Amino acid sequence: MRLRHIEVFNAVMLTGSVSAAARMINVTQPAVSRTLQHAEIQLGFQLFQRVGGRLRPTAEAQTLYPHIERLFAQLDEVQRLSASLKAGRGKGELRVLTVLALSYEVFPRAMRLFREKHPSVRVHHEALHSPQIISSLVLQEADVGYVFSAVSHPALV
Repeated sequence: MRLRHIEVFNAVMLTGSVSAAARMINVTQPAVSRTLQHAEIQLGFQLFQRVGGRLRPTAEAQTLYPHIERLFAQLDEVQRLSASLKAGRGKGELRVLTVLALSYEVFPRAMRLFREKHPSVRVHHEALHSPQIISSLVLQEADVGYVFSAVSHPALV
């Protein structure tokens, strides 16, 4: 499948119709229909059956879709990382993430001590779940994150 096929396939799966998919990705209905047709020819099987004027995903389409969803999640991460890199790091700013339990008592105490030594540093804090903290650190949306268990990720030290 080509990237355009994947984009159209995803839009149809999300919206359930060619016309709604066309609106979603800002193209014409005939363009969506042609792209779906080309994708099916290239794949060698149907992605959708037309039933009562609606598109119903085939078993093959339903098997492909979780992989397409993961691909779009990864594309979203690329966009988030790009935005983070574009924004850059503000001089004198620190972005800190903690699990919720640490944000009530431990983090405020640590901040009091930090502010005594670094009064001009602007600190942004957010409490998240551990997987969200890891994701944000990998995408460089935060400078430091605190979780309860050590996490192994190739992009983190």
